[in-house]
Amino acid sequence: MCSSDLDGGRGVWCVDDLFHVVKVGNFGGRSNGLYLQLMKIVFLTGGDPPVLFPAAECIVVRAVEELVGHRDADLYVDLDFTTEKNRVTVLSGMSSPVVVNSVATTIAELGHPFIRINGWPGMLERKVHELVVPDAGTTVKVARIYEKAGWSYALAPDIPGMITARILATLINEAWFTWEAGVSTKEEI
Repeated sequence: MCSSDLDGGRGVWCVDDLFHVVKVGNFGGRSNGLYLQLMKIVFLTGGDPPVLFPAAECIVVRAVEELVGHRDADLYVDLDFTTEKNRVTVLSGMSSPVVVNSVATTIAELGHPFIRINGWPGMLERKVHELVVPDAGTTVKVARIYEKAGWSYALAPDIPGMITARILATLINEAWFTWEAGVSTKEEI
């Protein structure tokens, strides 16, 4: 969607697929060109966020209270999610999609329309992210964000462990039982 009347006809403004307003054309006497706002992702984590989308403006905050200073973000990712009441309240107040590292607790149990992701070590570096979304509207938003970012995802059911964690837990348990029964050594497993 484009319009030339957003700034009195001095340029052409467009809205991209993530609803950023971008300016194409004359910009206050400067040469013609495309002025594009990057997608803004805010990570709430005590560690370093994964490098998932280098072309995005990625901001790291260490405390949930810092999120209110970034209400213009396109996506919020809480890699250290807990069900602590204040944290859930602040995250629920964000206007853009909120992704939480919640492998065991389901959306139904949380009672809030967060997007669940398996944020275990190594999982975010995989080519395909495992996600649980609360509704069809959020699925559309996720598809737009992931397409723009060049990421891939697979939707999982809203069950504890999603899919990958359930498979890994089964393999780990079988390895333990094999070692415990004396069938194999730790080194062989």
